[in-house]
Amino acid sequence: MESIIRKSDDEIKNESIPQKMACFPQSKEYVSFVNAMASVVEKYGAEILEEIDCAV
Repeated sequence: MESIIRKSDDEIKNESIPQKMACFPQSKEYVSFVNAMASVVEKYGAEILEEIDCAV
C-alpha cells in the first residue's frame, strides 16, 4: 500500500487529454465540427427521432 501514488483530479484530467487533441471553442476545427454536426442533425434528426420513437 505504500507504493500507491495519489494524484489530484486536475492531474488526472490533464493526463487524459493530450495537448494536441484538446479542442478549444475558438479553434477552426471545433467550429467546423460543430457546424457539420448541426447540419447532420438538421437533415436527419427528425427521421432518427421518429425511428427511435417507433422502437420504444
